[in-house]
Amino acid sequence: MGASQFKNDVTAVRGDLMQKYGFEDITSYEDLLRFYEACAKDGQYASQGGPWYQYFLAKGLSDTAGAPHSGELFLNHTVDKDPSFIYTVDWDGFAEYCHQMKRLADMGAWSSDILNANDERQAGLLSGRTAVMVWNLGTCARYAKEANASHPEWNVTICDPNSAMPKSVNAYINNGVAINVNSKKKERAMMVLNEFYTNPKVQDLAALGIEGKHWKAVGDDLYSVIDES
Repeated sequence: MGASQFKNDVTAVRGDLMQKYGFEDITSYEDLLRFYEACAKDGQYASQGGPWYQYFLAKGLSDTAGAPHSGELFLNHTVDKDPSFIYTVDWDGFAEYCHQMKRLADMGAWSSDILNANDERQAGLLSGRTAVMVWNLGTCARYAKEANASHPEWNVTICDPNSAMPKSVNAYINNGVAINVNSKKKERAMMVLNEFYTNPKVQDLAALGIEGKHWKAVGDDLYSVIDES
């Protein structure tokens, strides 16, 4: 199975800290840097590392899926139709980013031993150790909801630091399911996958849960999540 989804990451941000530091929203990369600085000046870790992906997109670039190290070594153009690829370390913007992050690191925007940490990406936000988590929209929404369930006073919200930039969309097969070559019942497996592909009721049940309990329809092609989800 596959699903359409935006490739570019957004942020789940502690709304209480945004209010404390005078931010109504974070809609640009410059806003995000100012928020990181405000956190650091207050003795609060901003995140579990620098805003790498947000910096890419602010420059009209994206990491290249399928390339080594999650694609971060090779960039491609998100905004225009330039088909060329850029080796990150040779890119002029890489030095600029390094200088920005050195300044934030010296300020204390994240833990000084972050490179030795084995924490999962959501750990800082859920524990209150960091103010920001970077991930895709669906995952940010999931952990924002989880954090708010435990700490409603945090008012974790979703912000897009590159709200004015075009978004790329992953290929439909992203997170897709394949049939193993060693499967003894390939045809039967394909029948099951076809049921997910072509039967909206089965797809909704598998992906969203029970209608009326975990989600509700909004028009013909949208849905909203219910609290019990």
